[in-house]
Amino acid sequence: MKCEFCGNNLGLEDETCPACGKPNRFAAEHNMDMKKFKNRYDSTQKEVIENSRRFNKLTIRVTVLAVMIALIAISIVVASNSYQIQRYREEKIVEKNRDEYAKRLDEMVAQREYIAVNMYSNANKLSYSDYMKDYRVICEISHVYWSFLEYTDYLFKEDSYMSDEEAVDRIADIAKRIHKYKEPTDYEKENYYNEQTISYVEDLSAHVDVLVQGYFNISDEDMAQFWEISEARRKILMEDGLKNEE
Repeated sequence: MKCEFCGNNLGLEDETCPACGKPNRFAAEHNMDMKKFKNRYDSTQKEVIENSRRFNKLTIRVTVLAVMIALIAISIVVASNSYQIQRYREEKIVEKNRDEYAKRLDEMVAQREYIAVNMYSNANKLSYSDYMKDYRVICEISHVYWSFLEYTDYLFKEDSYMSDEEAVDRIADIAKRIHKYKEPTDYEKENYYNEQTISYVEDLSAHVDVLVQGYFNISDEDMAQFWEISEARRKILMEDGLKNEE
């Protein structure tokens, strides 16, 4: 470009003409524009960097959260599959040894070895096996009976963590549950009950009645209607009988 005063060649950034010394107004405007441009550039660059940092932080957080969710989901799937695999393996073992298990259970049931039935069933995972449906109720009620014995034991332990009132409540509920096996639904009766099961349930229920009457000093008259009276009345009789014994 040329100086507007003397016509000498000028650079765009020359503030004055080297020939005549006059100010170059174009340079001033140019420098002002460049300064504004630089300020805008610096501001934009800073904003881009800040946004990038925020984006990166957010990306990291989202990524970590996504990974955690994925790991949890994988853990759930693995745990579920592990349980299913374990159940499948247990069922295959029961299927393979079904005849042996049935024979051994028949012997214990015939001898009314209630505790042994529970222990044998638990040890071999028989309670809910599809291959042992004929013994399901027998295994279940034997397990409930085991719980009954556990709680009655608390009544006679000097260092028991459970009060007599709590133990009586549990025992009354469990004993009633044992009696409920005498009243199966139509579906239960059709799928899980047979002559052996009915006989076993009747005998075990009668056995529990003898224990309840003996432990809690229930009279023959009260015992005759014990399971027809209200739950509250039943527990009162048991608590009173226990106190009289003491």
